[in-house]
Amino acid sequence: MDHIVNDGEVLPVISHEVTLNNERGMVLIVVLVMLVLLSILGATVLTNSTTELRVTGNYRNQQQAFFAADGGFEQGQLSNAIYSVIPNVGDNWTGTISYTTDGVVTITQNAVAAAGAVNTAQVVAENNGSGPMPPGSGYDETFQANLYDLDVTGYGANNTEIEINSSIAKVQQKSKYY
Repeated sequence: MDHIVNDGEVLPVISHEVTLNNERGMVLIVVLVMLVLLSILGATVLTNSTTELRVTGNYRNQQQAFFAADGGFEQGQLSNAIYSVIPNVGDNWTGTISYTTDGVVTITQNAVAAAGAVNTAQVVAENNGSGPMPPGSGYDETFQANLYDLDVTGYGANNTEIEINSSIAKVQQKSKYY
């Protein structure tokens, strides 16, 4: 045993070795750090999954609205029910074209698409005039091209809207009164 002299008094020195090998508390710290890291990773994965689901849902809604608008545009181009009621320049036809899951198409004049409508297209066709057939079209002077503007808005789920606008020409036989 070592001794220390203090003001003429001899004091014994007791040596205590400090052990640095006691790591039992370190396991708790490592586990808590790992728990925090895994929680952050889990929250990030959850946020990314939620965002991806929203993007996918929005894409589906836009596709549904686009196909409603595209179908409305096609029906708007082909429907004689629309063009027979707008014979004069400046006349227009407003209505809706809706589709059921059974494939039934309904064309309704003077209607406005209801709020929240799905698989429905709002159609406006306007008569912009008429003119001669283009040279080389194969039609003689007894035919004319009637020019129309066609504006279609398709509606999908969650108030999604897609608009298609186009000018079209319908070939019709001239009236004998022209």
